[in-house]
Amino acid sequence: MFKQLIASACNALQRAQVRRQQLAVMAVALTPVLAHADDDWLAKLNEYADYVQLGLYALSFTLFLCCTAYGGIRLMVARLAGDHSYGWMDFLQIFVIGAAVGGAIAVFAPWAWKALGGTF
Repeated sequence: MFKQLIASACNALQRAQVRRQQLAVMAVALTPVLAHADDDWLAKLNEYADYVQLGLYALSFTLFLCCTAYGGIRLMVARLAGDHSYGWMDFLQIFVIGAAVGGAIAVFAPWAWKALGGTF
């Protein structure tokens, strides 16, 4: 009985020590001053935010370009086959959808990025 009491007390002390060590590691990892981080860590974060914004613009342009190319190729194939199953209005519809989705990404994604704390 006495040995079990001592063993459980030792286990409780070991668990408490592990918790204190975990807390110390988290404090060092999450505090830039204690982690000896550079003074310009915020500048690096803003630089990454600029890269994300540029990537969103590239994504929207690529999506628009792919939609336009898909519609144009489909229109040319239909014209060359002679069946006219795919017309100019179908191409225009795909063009407008690509422009709308690409424009929405180009406009709203950087706005959301800035609203969530990013800088331009």
